[in-house]
Amino acid sequence: MGRKRANGEGSIYKSKGVWIAEISTTVNGKRHRKKRRARSQADAKAFLMEMRAELQGGINFTSSSITVSSYLEKWKEVASRDKAASTVLAYNSVINNHLVPRIGNVKLQKLTSLHIEEFLISMKNDKEGPSATEKSYKVLKTALDKAVSWGLIQSNPAMSVEKPVARPRKMFSFEPEECRLLLSESEGSRYHSLIALGIGTGMRQGEMLALKWEKIDFDAGRLQIDEANAVAGRVIVVRKPK
Repeated sequence: MGRKRANGEGSIYKSKGVWIAEISTTVNGKRHRKKRRARSQADAKAFLMEMRAELQGGINFTSSSITVSSYLEKWKEVASRDKAASTVLAYNSVINNHLVPRIGNVKLQKLTSLHIEEFLISMKNDKEGPSATEKSYKVLKTALDKAVSWGLIQSNPAMSVEKPVARPRKMFSFEPEECRLLLSESEGSRYHSLIALGIGTGMRQGEMLALKWEKIDFDAGRLQIDEANAVAGRVIVVRKPK
């Protein structure tokens, strides 16, 4: 007789030609099971490891009372593990400033496409801007995709909502005469070197602000661009250049 599996240990098996990853947990004396279908044994093992990590991380897939706010907080912890600091700060900004104030109190399993449509309308009415609206939708959709994967919801309500798209801003460039005038007028100011560097190289502002002396080879007339300053919320972080 095989040993009894521990709570949250889980198993994989094949049923009718399909690999299944299954895990169970006991909450308030009641046993709950979660299953995921897989194309291969390797995929089933990966799914099982993921579900174990979810339980160990405190994600309760049996709960029907979890709110969007509490779910996003847990999702952010998991999603931020392998992300750059600027990405984590961007998640915080979107979740704390836009998503939670508007739909945070909605039960995750009760969240509908209409809620999301009303959220987008609220963003527009509050004049949050197309870029902030697009980023907020993207974060919410990504988070809800994971909620489907974790078995917290059956489908992603954001899939039925048209993605808002921020139109790219029209870019203007200086004419040669304007560049000469800008260099002349900035002569003697603390910004002259920065302006000359930008005009002469075409570097982005963040790349120029992150440039260090050791990255400049004056003899060869070269410089190395491998960092860029970025603003995330009220914090300046250093990241890889685009």
